Amino acid sequence: MTMIDRLVEIWSRLPRAKGRLWQVVGSLLTLAAVIYLVYVFKTNQFVIRQYNGPLFWKALAGILGLYLASLVLQFIVWARLIAHYRKVTLQDIEIYARMVMMRSLPGGAWHWLGRISMYSVTELPMRIVILGNFLEWALLILVGLGLWLSLSLGRWGWLAAAAAWGAALFLAAAWQKDRNWFRKLIEALTWVLIYIPVWLAGGLVLYLCVLVVIGPGVLNWLDCVRVNTAAGTMTLLITFLPSSLGVREVSFIALLQNQVAPALALALALLIRIICTLSDLGWGMAGWLVSRLIRFISSADRQDRLNPRL
Repeated sequence: MTMIDRLVEIWSRLPRAKGRLWQVVGSLLTLAAVIYLVYVFKTNQFVIRQYNGPLFWKALAGILGLYLASLVLQFIVWARLIAHYRKVTLQDIEIYARMVMMRSLPGGAWHWLGRISMYSVTELPMRIVILGNFLEWALLILVGLGLWLSLSLGRWGWLAAAAAWGAALFLAAAWQKDRNWFRKLIEALTWVLIYIPVWLAGGLVLYLCVLVVIGPGVLNWLDCVRVNTAAGTMTLLITFLPSSLGVREVSFIALLQNQVAPALALALALLIRIICTLSDLGWGMAGWLVSRLIRFISSADRQDRLNPRL
């Protein structure tokens, strides 16, 4: 039995009767995420003040837009992933938004635990949530690895990239039920094609930060895509380990050491961390509150229709 099978078996044994406990866990993780994200912002304001200027705010506007587009694309894949087992509703948007706020918590894959806890009070089988976490993680790594290989190793890189993307297609197709293989392949190809612009958006975020910290002419956007996919896949590979905090920053410094002075690479890594943290907090909070508000209004309207006032 593999490690994943053991984890699934352990989590799946937990009874649904403990739904209230899971709700408490989800609420505590959400609160911890908000506190931590605010803490990161407060303790690193000097980085933002250092680059405070028209270029910074223009870059920040672009970064926030790219980040939102990336989150929307990632949610689309998650929604299609669970659509075989549950009708996707506003509740899924709310859960995903809260999960986004937990991604920056240090010490392991707390966002996975948070997603499991929040879905425990829905009809979606816990086994599907757990396996879905692993599938989403594996697809992101394989697509990012394939993109890095295709951009970094020339002709042989494209062959290796094809193998990585082929593995992603196989996993995505194997996940689907009650479909012929052609439809499974088309759906799997859709997921892979959605994840490619997610990684490209991450590279553009890095490029805009490079313009702010270092200036133009040092790295082009394809260089930034290569660096971002390399650092991002390494970070994802150890995302569930307690020592994962700071891996992306160290990776950036190591990957840029031949092109950028170490001090500038460190400043760049810190700026990216702060901006990504703020984006997680801002867009996660916005998605959570808006979806919760719409659900509340819809529920109130439904009650009014069932119990019309005289």
